[in-house]
Amino acid sequence: MAYIEAKRKIEKGEIAPVYTLVGTEPFMEKDLIQAIVHQVLNEHEREYNFSAFDMRDTPVHHAIEEALTLPFFGERKVVVIKDAYFLTGQKAETDIEHDIDRLMEYINHPVIETIFIITVPYEKLDERKKICKLLLKQSEFVELKEFKEEDLFDWLDEQCGAFGVKLTKEAKMKLIQLVGNNLALLVNELEKLALFVGEGGVIEAENVERLVAKSTEQNVFDLIDFLLNKRIGDALELFDELLTRKEEPIVLLAL
Repeated sequence: MAYIEAKRKIEKGEIAPVYTLVGTEPFMEKDLIQAIVHQVLNEHEREYNFSAFDMRDTPVHHAIEEALTLPFFGERKVVVIKDAYFLTGQKAETDIEHDIDRLMEYINHPVIETIFIITVPYEKLDERKKICKLLLKQSEFVELKEFKEEDLFDWLDEQCGAFGVKLTKEAKMKLIQLVGNNLALLVNELEKLALFVGEGGVIEAENVERLVAKSTEQNVFDLIDFLLNKRIGDALELFDELLTRKEEPIVLLAL
C-alpha cells in the first residue's frame, strides 16, 4: 500500500492492529505515526499509552511485553518498534539479541487494544525471512517511497487544503524547483506561504519566488548557469553568499 492510501484510511478511522512501514522517507513515517496516534489517543492518553522502542539498543521482547499490557487510563495504546533492521539484509551493528519467534507469535495474535507499528527505514525487507513473509501477509504493509510528480502534486493539494489555501500549478512547479522533493521542507514552506496569503487565498508562483529560499542544489544550478553565460560577477556573488551560509566548498564542487 502507498503512503497516501494508508493516510486516507487512517483519517477515516480504519486502523489496523499491526503496521509495517518500510522506506527511506522519514516525513512519511512520522506523519503516519502521528495520524494513528491522533486517531486513537486523546492528548491526555498519549502520555501513558504511547511507547517507542529503538531496536538498536532495546530487545524486541520489551516492546512486545508493552504491547501485551492493557492501556492505562484509556481504551487503546500505540507501541512503535523503531529501526527494525533485522527485517532487512543489513548487518547488525549491535550485540542486542531479538526474539523473532516471539515477535511472530505476536503478529499472529495481536492484542485488540494495541496498535503495533514496526518501522523499517530501509529500501526493502528481506523477503526470504519468515517474519517478513508473515508481515507482508498479516500486517498493514505501507511502502514509504519518493513521490512521482503526479502524486507529489496531489499531496501538495492535500496539504494546502489542510492550511485552507490553494496552490496554482505554476506555483507547485516553482516550489518543487526551489525546494526539491523533501516533504518536511515543502510543508514548512507551504505553511509560510499560507500565512502570507491568508485563509482562502491562492498561492501564486510569484509568492513562491519571493518567499521560498532556494535549495543548495538550485543555487548550484544557478551558479553553473552564471558561469556558462560568463556572468562572472553574479557567479562570485552567489558563491560568496553560499560560503557565508556555511555551505562547504567541497560539497558545492561535488554538486
